[in-house]
Amino acid sequence: MSGWGTSLIGVGIIALAAASDVAKYGGLAWAFALGLLLSAINLVYFWATGAYTLRTVLAPIVINIVLAVWIWTARPKGSVTPG
Repeated sequence: MSGWGTSLIGVGIIALAAASDVAKYGGLAWAFALGLLLSAINLVYFWATGAYTLRTVLAPIVINIVLAVWIWTARPKGSVTPG
């Protein structure tokens, strides 16, 4: 679990840096949204295989989906493609 927590802290630091200069890094919104959705899919997979309980995965899945939608709608318009 510490590896997972460390990676989340790393992503958070990258997100903080991107949010500090939206004009420069706003195009990364698609990457953050996609990463959150992939994480939610990963949690669903581990719940479906019995590795995690529904109680364990429900809150992170909801949070990831809400954050992905929020990031996608808050991105600078015209930054649909990378770069």
